[in-house]
Amino acid sequence: MLSHRQNNVLKATSGASTEPQFAASYVVYVFSVGAYANAASSDTTPTVDAGHSFAATHKMLIWDGLAATFVAEGLASVTATGLTFSSATPSISLGDLLVNLGADTASGSTPAFDAGTQVIWSDPDGSTAITGNKVTTDATGNYDYYYKGDGRFWEVITNASGTVVSVIDGFGDSNGRFNVCDFGAAGDGTTDDTTAIQSALNAVTASHEHVVFPSHTYVVTAALTLPAFNFVVIEGIGRPTLDVSSTLGTSDYAVTIAQRGTKLRNFFIDGAAANTNGIKITGASQVQLEDVYLQDLKDALTLINVNDSSAFTSLRCFNNTRDVVFATTKSTSCRFHDCMFEESDQAVYSNIALTNIVFRDCNFKSQPASADTKCVHFDAIFAIACEFNGCRFESGQSGTTVYNLWVEGASANFPVEALSVHRCYFTGWPTDHIHVADRCVGLNIKHNHFINDNAPSGFDINYNDTADNPVYIEGNVESDDGVLAIALNGAALLGDTQQIQETVTAASPTLLHWGVTFLDSSSTAITATLGSGTSATGLLKTIVMTNASSSSTVSVTNHETSDPEVITFAAVDDTAVLMWTGTEWITIKLSGATV
Repeated sequence: MLSHRQNNVLKATSGASTEPQFAASYVVYVFSVGAYANAASSDTTPTVDAGHSFAATHKMLIWDGLAATFVAEGLASVTATGLTFSSATPSISLGDLLVNLGADTASGSTPAFDAGTQVIWSDPDGSTAITGNKVTTDATGNYDYYYKGDGRFWEVITNASGTVVSVIDGFGDSNGRFNVCDFGAAGDGTTDDTTAIQSALNAVTASHEHVVFPSHTYVVTAALTLPAFNFVVIEGIGRPTLDVSSTLGTSDYAVTIAQRGTKLRNFFIDGAAANTNGIKITGASQVQLEDVYLQDLKDALTLINVNDSSAFTSLRCFNNTRDVVFATTKSTSCRFHDCMFEESDQAVYSNIALTNIVFRDCNFKSQPASADTKCVHFDAIFAIACEFNGCRFESGQSGTTVYNLWVEGASANFPVEALSVHRCYFTGWPTDHIHVADRCVGLNIKHNHFINDNAPSGFDINYNDTADNPVYIEGNVESDDGVLAIALNGAALLGDTQQIQETVTAASPTLLHWGVTFLDSSSTAITATLGSGTSATGLLKTIVMTNASSSSTVSVTNHETSDPEVITFAAVDDTAVLMWTGTEWITIKLSGATV
């Protein structure tokens, strides 16, 4: 089979569009550099795709790159699908390059084809020239030739003045980059470009590991397999689109990355709501994704056993079922920076072991299709030293049961440990902004801003821990009413306890163990209960009467004096300050309040 090679490399302009790099009357010098074909060498009558223009008067050049010699073979016959050479046994083998030189305008031992003297360069700097092999660009700057098998070639392109304007190495450019359009990718949004793109990826070697996509729309109908080399760069020029909506299934991924150091940048992957998946990274380290848009997919990005300083910068995920999924066993040392996860059912999901997963300056905005949805869901086997820093959370619609950040360890032996939530902004209409289900140790929630919580039924921070594990809550702000809505069910609170405030108006409330409680008896007399603290020692509880329409009492369980100790508040500003010793409450100060 003769393969057809067409080219006119596109270059980026000042805008987002591209334009041809070559013009009319450019000369392209070509030669083969090796044998990479799968076709049989005994194929003496190779076929060509229908529609190619051949004539019996044309000559075919056969260049044997391995032997560094070439011979000219005449065409004995031409059909719609095949060529028969004038020699009974033409000198053709795997990797040989065949060029349609046109008609021989001279007679004798030295041919002179239509374009004049033919030249082939044996190396890219042009120091050694062999007469005999060139093609000339047409009026639109395009050129083409035909070759047997899957050989690899040098191309030296000169303009009409003879100046070298580009050197293409193995379908790559002068920087060693492979261009998918050089492999036949149309990029017209209609043609299936899967085979052409995969061919470009297959051409990668350890020394030529850069593949570029000009700014077009490429239809992909099968999963793309990236090269089995480390530190390969797959780059879009002007953010091209991979349209994966056609035939990929629900378990397929448009792109799979399995090699260390792979870089994928400047792409738009569009699933068009076809329930297919975007990118899967499996068993790889030091992977970099940059400026990649993932839209209308099932799972946009799946990480399986990803580790060792992988970085994800400026990802844009929109309208997916799930944006980021951590799956299968564990992932470690992954950094997400300046990423946007918007309008998806769920931004992040994990039910595996995580270590040192960091999200910085990211935007999480879910639009759940159903109730009981967690925007960011860490339901981990265990998670150690993970962090959300400077992020924005917004999830839920009024009336749905959703959570901005849900954290839950697997067991007492496999908890979520040392999770930090710092300098984040929480908004929307979730049931809880931060919900800690259980089994979390050393959770740090510091200097965050909360707004639009669903209080009184929901909380800014809802901490449920049956093992009395410590939680550090400090410096947070609630901008709706200035009161941070916190539920601490069994947690041992450390940090700035005075910021935790509640106002009670009900007849028989149970008070928070720490922080400040304001008693408002304008509607009814209050008979409150303060239960036993946890194992934490030295933490304070302050109770203040702010409206004294009716006298109120607080019954303190496990007090040093009696169990319970009943404190009465009869006037505005009556105050009691108590401290939990680890086993009992003691009264530090009573101001106006009496026992």
